[in-house]
Order: sequence, then structure tokens, then C-alpha cells
Amino acid sequence: MAKYQITHSCGHTETVALFGKSKDRDWQIEKLEGKICPECWHEQQIEADKKAAEQNAVSGLPELTGSEKQILWAEKIRADKLALLETLPTMPVYEMDTWWSWHHLRDFISKEQEKEISGQCENKGDLFKVAIQLPILQKGLTVLKAQTRASWWIDNRDSKLSIIIAELLKALPAEQPSENKPLEIDAQAEATVRPETPVTETVAEIKALANKITVSFPEKVESFRLIMRNHGFTWSGSCWVCELNARNGVPSDRAAEIGHILLGSGFIIRIYDDLTRQLAIDGNYSEEQTRWITAYTSGNEQGRLCISWSRDEDYDKAAKRLPTAYVKPSISVAVEQFEQVLDFAEINDFSISETAMKVIDAAREAKEHALIAHVELVDKVQHSDDGKPVKLETPENVGVDNDLRD
Repeated sequence: MAKYQITHSCGHTETVALFGKSKDRDWQIEKLEGKICPECWHEQQIEADKKAAEQNAVSGLPELTGSEKQILWAEKIRADKLALLETLPTMPVYEMDTWWSWHHLRDFISKEQEKEISGQCENKGDLFKVAIQLPILQKGLTVLKAQTRASWWIDNRDSKLSIIIAELLKALPAEQPSENKPLEIDAQAEATVRPETPVTETVAEIKALANKITVSFPEKVESFRLIMRNHGFTWSGSCWVCELNARNGVPSDRAAEIGHILLGSGFIIRIYDDLTRQLAIDGNYSEEQTRWITAYTSGNEQGRLCISWSRDEDYDKAAKRLPTAYVKPSISVAVEQFEQVLDFAEINDFSISETAMKVIDAAREAKEHALIAHVELVDKVQHSDDGKPVKLETPENVGVDNDLRD
């Protein structure tokens, strides 16, 4: 260790103790001489804090509470944090990630909103500029600017803006609807049905569209996922979807069915159509027919009949007993066996698709117009009285007839 007299860039001098090798000390001396002294630095910080306080007052921000030193420091922190909101869109991505992460706010921004915003933007900066205008984030910024405890700003000085806003939004008390509630709140309340003991307060909103059923449920619950999977729904990235065709029945029945199942499993549902909602409560919808006889219309199986059923039913053994039946991947049967297939369908309550019925009708017509012939086989073998063939005698002399010789 050795002591050195350092002359700082501000002109003030101080004595410092340095350690290490000689070349390292020379580097430290050069670095210290390029800086202002600690006292000047402290005065600059005080001036910066005072300037920040003045700017905050001009911006209409509320006064901070706390000790004098805390307030001065917190004013600078607050000014820097709010200034970040202006500079974030132009920051490099790696630097922006230091202050903002979308996953902190995913409890407040729906997948649909995030997907829609992402589709409008070419880069992360544009994404931030568009998303920050969302009402929920504007509300978070309003709460952020309203923080008046100097100690709160000091405690959060190194936190990401997204974390700070997310925590503030979580801490907000639930809003109480006013006497003049918006119409959408009334409509939501009217369309919502709660089970006696809900699994969660998250609402599953069910919509019956022309050719599909959608279920929006913005929470990860394993039992909910299994219900959706077991009833033919797939995750689209924003909601659960079940595509419908002519064999699924009426869309309102399918919406009522999944609503009834979710209610019975302890989930809150929301269905805006009065009739569908009542069907979901009562369970009086027409159940989906899951047992079908259809026809292959292309490929190697074209013209054959197809027997299929839902995964929770078992008709495998009975279907495989039909003549010419084999698995491909459902049970495939030659259309010529249509009579046995029709009997199977009647016994086991299978429906027959329109296409399959056309194929069956064609096979029935072909059968009716087929040529019928009565053929009696002539037995050319001589038999004895006991029914056994008569043993022929072998001639003693065998030769070739002269007419057949060359």
C-alpha cells in the first residue's frame, strides 16, 4: 500500500491509499484524476436531485413524503423512471430488456390483445409504444405517478418498470361498480352462471359460432385443460376451439353441452344467448351423436364404409366381427356387407351419414339388379351304391392309336 496525492478534474486534491502492482496503481491514479472529487460529486448529485424535483413539480407530479435526504434522492429516481418510458422505444433490444418484460404483465393483457398488437408492429420498440396505450397499462402508469412515499421509490430504484406496474396493478382494490354501471357490466352479470363451489373465479366465456365453438379461459388449470381435450377442443393460442360439421348437431347444443360439463366440474361460465345458457344449466340439450357410419370418398379405401365412435366408448369387438372388417384406422367394411352394417348400426344406435347412405343405396341397387342364375353342378364321377367313386380298371395293353401317330 502507498498513499498518493490526487488532483481531480475539478481542481481539488485528496490523499488516497492505493494497492496492487505499480502499473495498476498508475492506471488507478489516471482514472481518479479524470473524475471530480467526492465532495463535488455529492454536490452535483444534490443539484441534480433538486433539478429533478423542480421538473417533477412542473410536470404536475405530487410531492413526496419522507426525510429531506430521502425525498431528494427519490425525486431523481422518479424522474429517471418516468424518463425511461419516453426512451424505451428507441433503446436497443438488449438494453430495453433490462427495464421491460412483457411476461410480467400477462395477467393483465389478454393473449388476443398481445397477438393483435404484435401483428401491427415490426419491432419491440413499436410494440411498446402501441401496448402502453392500452387502458390497463395507462391505469398502471397513473398509479405509478401517484406514488408519494420517497421510501417506495428508493426501494424500487433497481426494479424493472414492468415489474413495478404489475405489482401496483395487483395491489389495486377490486373496483366497485357505480350506480350508473356500464351496459357491458350488466350484460356480463346477466350471462354469468356460477356453480355452488367454484374451482376458480376465472370465467369461461362460451361462444357458439356458425361452424365452431370457442371457449375463452385465461388461466392455466389442468382439470380444465383435460375437459377441453376430452371433448374435442384444441388450443388455438388464444382460446379453446372445437370445429363443427354436419355430424356434430346444432352449435347451440354443443355450446350448452360444454357449458353444462364445465358447470358440473365447478367452473364459472358465461353464455350470452339466453336459450343456450338455460340449456347449459338444465342439461336439456340434444346430446352429440358420437357413433357414426360414414364412407371413405378417396384413397385406397374409397367406396368402403367406416365405423367410428368416441374414445370413451368401446364397440371394437362387435365391429370387428362384421365380414371383411379391418382397422384402417377406424373399422373399415366392404360396402357389399351393408345389410350386416345396417343391423349393427340399429342395434348399437349408430347414425349413418348422408354420404354413407348414398353408397349403401348404390350397393343395394347393384344387388337388386344383379343377374341371378340357377346353376346345378353335374357330377361326372361314377359312384357305387355306398357313394364312393367307382374304381376304374386299368387296361392290359396301352398304346397310341394309329390315327394319332405322326
